[in-house]
Amino acid sequence: MSTGGAGSGGAGVGGLRLRKNVNNLGSDELAAFRQAVNSMMQVGDNRGYNFQAGIHGVPQFACRHNVELWLAWHRAYLYFFELFLEDQGAGVTLPWWDWTSNSSHTDGLPSAYTDAVGPGGSPNPLLKAQIQVMNPQPGWPAETSRNPDDPANLPTVDDVNTILALTSWADFWRQSVQPHNQVHGWVGGTMGVVPWSAYDPVFWAHHCMVDRLWYLWQVQNPNGGPDPMTLGKPLPPFNVTVGDVMDIHRLGYEYASSEIVIQG
Repeated sequence: MSTGGAGSGGAGVGGLRLRKNVNNLGSDELAAFRQAVNSMMQVGDNRGYNFQAGIHGVPQFACRHNVELWLAWHRAYLYFFELFLEDQGAGVTLPWWDWTSNSSHTDGLPSAYTDAVGPGGSPNPLLKAQIQVMNPQPGWPAETSRNPDDPANLPTVDDVNTILALTSWADFWRQSVQPHNQVHGWVGGTMGVVPWSAYDPVFWAHHCMVDRLWYLWQVQNPNGGPDPMTLGKPLPPFNVTVGDVMDIHRLGYEYASSEIVIQG
């Protein structure tokens, strides 16, 4: 399994790709990330943004939600998306959006995803994305949209720490569904609708946050996780099993901040 190179924030421990909080990206890092996303949006085959977004909902509907393996499936999804992203920008990694932070509870979405243009004046590819599918039906969206709620209604540090304090795997995966769904609904627009949510560029930052929370739970519960009988189960359409994605270091990445308590 390919592990790729160093992340946009530099190499982590052992040369692992480093995923950062999007608000902690330097200007050059953010520019490189935006450029890689923009380039990926121009790719027309299965390495392209539209194809990858379509795995989750329309047209493939391969995503898993509200089941025990939903976290493993989305970890695989992020992993392969990130590899295709790095093809477009060496060293670029996916950042996460900490929706518990003080800035999120004041401003809502990170400015990286709401700026109309970048410093050079070119359109910001993280603001919205085109939705291009075969045989579109009447009423289907042609591009992503958002309708964010009051920032005060995002999940809080206490919400997250309550979930991280759970020691039962069954309790953890079930309870972690709630903030995941809450943020999708909070962003609104296409993010709030499963068939179209993965087309919105902020989807990937949201799910990196969810994946990071699972990783933090794993740090606290090294023997916790899915029933060993499920580790051999495949996670289609990806050519990996549940066991393949249990250790993020084996996948070649690390989170830049691994505190158990999420700081606002």
